[in-house]
Amino acid sequence: MTSSHEDAAMVQLDSTVRATPDHVSAEVEGETVILSLTTGEYYGLNTVAAHIWRLIQEPRRVSDVRDELLDYYTDIDEATCTSELLHVLDDMLRMKLVEEVRRED
Repeated sequence: MTSSHEDAAMVQLDSTVRATPDHVSAEVEGETVILSLTTGEYYGLNTVAAHIWRLIQEPRRVSDVRDELLDYYTDIDEATCTSELLHVLDDMLRMKLVEEVRRED
């Protein structure tokens, strides 16, 4: 484990991400669960991670996801929201639940 998020940062605010297509998700007893169709592994998401998961079913710029979270969760400041969002997305990227989408200029 690295000492800081910046050391391990893969996803940035100007990145565009989306959920990978080889997963299915469902709500099970109030929790969002994701099943990998390729590995058979499943993941349980907390409420905020589930909200992020729903927002990235289509390609989304990370800064837009952050702004939507800030509008919804009014008790969190921008710096904390940004840090936590990047951490969650980095974890999802490592687990191959999300992918970065390269923009074509």
